[in-house]
Amino acid sequence: MERAELEKWNVGENLDALMNLDPRGYGVCRILYEGSRKAMGEPLAMRAAERLCERVKEQDLVFILTGFVLLPHRKPEMDGMVSSMLLARSLVLALVQNQSLSVRRIV
Repeated sequence: MERAELEKWNVGENLDALMNLDPRGYGVCRILYEGSRKAMGEPLAMRAAERLCERVKEQDLVFILTGFVLLPHRKPEMDGMVSSMLLARSLVLALVQNQSLSVRRIV
């Protein structure tokens, strides 16, 4: 494995490990991750980033959907919105020279 490939692999591994932190101890993330990782055979974060860069071009319309209601509490999850904004900003920085970000709420 060349140095660039190794660095990319390690960044992907580190991002995957970070996204799989489970402070509440539910264990669901690890179960879902294990199956996904087995199917893909590589770090999921890096695979997703590469696919986005391959497919999303300047002026493309990208929908980033998030949110669900936690039953039986009837409270919405909140971290998805922040993560969606960070992903949108990252896409803008990575793919668009004329940087602008438009956010619309769809009900």
